[in-house]
Amino acid sequence: MKVGEPRLVRHGPKLAIELPIQEGPRFHLGAITIGAPGLRGVTLPIRSGDLFSRSKIADAREQLAKALGVDVLPLTKVDLEHERISVTFEPQWRWPWDAFAFWVSHSASR
Repeated sequence: MKVGEPRLVRHGPKLAIELPIQEGPRFHLGAITIGAPGLRGVTLPIRSGDLFSRSKIADAREQLAKALGVDVLPLTKVDLEHERISVTFEPQWRWPWDAFAFWVSHSASR
């Protein structure tokens, strides 16, 4: 996005300040990866090909953090040529206890 030089424009007896804005490219989501093997039953509010939205990435991160019981860090990789942003959600495990607790809770449900 580029913001141009402000300019004054007269509308009858009133003056208005206009800021010309040139929008940049619209990015879509590329690959979506979750760094937690064996995670089942979680449906994220995003899909590959969706229009990129920070709020939807934040919602997905929050949903994963709740399901895993640990904080989750979204890592992004930008592909300027294809206007895509890939996201990897990395759980912030406190080894070995968080991973062990996750494994026990998911292996007991089999």
